[in-house]
Amino acid sequence: MLYKIGDFSKITDTPVRTLRFYSDIGLLVPEKVDIFTGHRYYGDAQIKSLKLIQKLKDLGFSLDEIRNNMNNLSDSVLLRKRAEVMNEIDECKKKIKMIDEFRSQLKG
Repeated sequence: MLYKIGDFSKITDTPVRTLRFYSDIGLLVPEKVDIFTGHRYYGDAQIKSLKLIQKLKDLGFSLDEIRNNMNNLSDSVLLRKRAEVMNEIDECKKKIKMIDEFRSQLKG
């Protein structure tokens, strides 16, 4: 079954503007585009793809990373992202320590 972009937007709870943007950057290409009107139509396969995109975004992947890795998602890609997140955690811990030290200095 094909859905007009507005219907697909409601089904997936994704703004039409986002769907158009994803289409324009080649991230989520509609199943069909009417050559006369330019209307975009999405199928059930795009629902699955959009859920994957949303999950990867939640995990901290950029849209470029998603586009580049969506069709070849592997353990190494996920482990690389995990390492990036662990580095961010370490940086946050350092900042927290610096804030606490600065607070102590202000009190002292």
